[in-house]
Amino acid sequence: MAAVSVISIYPRVSASANATGVAEEKQTTVRKSVADILKEKLIDLNLEKTDIRDILDHISKAAGVNICFCEGEAEEKADYPVTTYLRNVSAFETLDIITRITGLSYYIDRNIVWVGKFDELKELMKTKTLENILKQKKIDLNFSNADIRDVLSYIAEATETNIYLYERNPEEKSTYPVSMLLKGISAFGALDVITRTKGLSYYIDDYVVWVGKEDELEDLMVSVSRIYRARHGNIEQLKKMIEGLLSEKGKVLVDRQKNILFVSDRQDVMETIDKVLEAIN
Repeated sequence: MAAVSVISIYPRVSASANATGVAEEKQTTVRKSVADILKEKLIDLNLEKTDIRDILDHISKAAGVNICFCEGEAEEKADYPVTTYLRNVSAFETLDIITRITGLSYYIDRNIVWVGKFDELKELMKTKTLENILKQKKIDLNFSNADIRDVLSYIAEATETNIYLYERNPEEKSTYPVSMLLKGISAFGALDVITRTKGLSYYIDDYVVWVGKEDELEDLMVSVSRIYRARHGNIEQLKKMIEGLLSEKGKVLVDRQKNILFVSDRQDVMETIDKVLEAIN
């Protein structure tokens, strides 16, 4: 079991939300994603043979974000000395550089940046399944004749998960008005109630909750889904390039806040996409 070293923990910035969609004349705090905070914060690093834990602590304090270092058991503690001279570089890019030169990886899970060996991060990610997150999060819903897209968007925002309404033919946009009042229900339970009352189904893969008609969701269930983080270049250009490689049933979605792409398609198509992205990104 991998141990976790907490570098720094900062109070989470929260945002108030109004499930009814009615504007409130209250002072609210706009929540920025951790990725956005890291991209906006410029830092300097002038360090010689410094342990990566100390560097992550510096980045964490400079940007005001939570960074945790995931490593093996205490007796297996590894050294990662880093020498770097960086000036006026974003904390996001700094993190990317540091992890690459040490052979480590990272992923951003809601309000925490996890750093460690890729295999150990994969094990950690398994404990944070979407289904568990949705079951643990309690929410209130108060909607009157709202579009289901707005309701799903609210649940996604409240749980900080990825929820998408899948439509085989997006140009034939379907209407699913939702009216309901639910108090203290789990997000998982709310999702189940909404889909059942609208004759829809949902499918949860590693990264996304897909909502849609049962026969259309089969398109995704027989495919392979992967998530890609754009390290270089324009994410919209990357999306267009991937769309050119997809089969007729392939799907690519963009999360601009996290700078990542969700891609689903046949296994053979995904292998081709893997090779192309590895070569350019």
